Amino acid sequence: KYVCDNGYIVPKREDYFGFDLPLKTQEFIRALYMMAGSPDVSSLSPEGFDVQILVGDEYLPSAMWALKNGIVEKPAEAFNGNVVIDRLTASMIMENYAEYRGADMPETDDKFFLGMWKGHVREFTEDEVHAVLFAFYGQLLRGDGTPDSALDMSRRVLSRMDSAELLYHYELYFNKK
Repeated sequence: KYVCDNGYIVPKREDYFGFDLPLKTQEFIRALYMMAGSPDVSSLSPEGFDVQILVGDEYLPSAMWALKNGIVEKPAEAFNGNVVIDRLTASMIMENYAEYRGADMPETDDKFFLGMWKGHVREFTEDEVHAVLFAFYGQLLRGDGTPDSALDMSRRVLSRMDSAELLYHYELYFNKK
C-alpha cells in the first residue's frame, strides 16, 4: 500500500500488483528518486551520461540523479531495461542512498564483519558483505533472520513484494530527513 499510494512502484494492472514478479533495477532506482522528492536534474546534461540509450525518457531523470549522487556505481548494469535487481544490488544501492540522505547508519560488529567476509571472500567483495550487513542490521533485508542467511540469500532476485517491504522499512527506520 505504501509504495502504491506514493507512486513509488506502479502495479502491473489496476487489480494486480505482481508481488511475486521481479523488479527491474531501474524501477527500484526510480522509486528511490521519488522517495528523495524527485530532485531537479534539469541542470544535468544527459549527454554526460552513457545511460540515456539504456533508460529512455521515463527513467532518465532518476538515472542522472543516481549517477550524480553516487547511488549507483555500475550504470550499464543498473539501467539496462532487462536487468532485474537482486538482494545484493539492492543492499548496495540502499547503503549509498542512506548515506546520500544522511541517515543514521546501523551499527555493525567489525570483528564479526571481518570474519564473515573472510569466510566468503571468494564469493563477495568486502563492500558487498558490508552492504548486506547494512541491510540486515538496518532491518531492510533480513534473510532468514541471521547475517549468514542474509548473505546466502543476497544473490536472489528481489521481488516486487520484497522491494515494497524494503522501501517501507527504510521509511520506518531511516528516513529522518
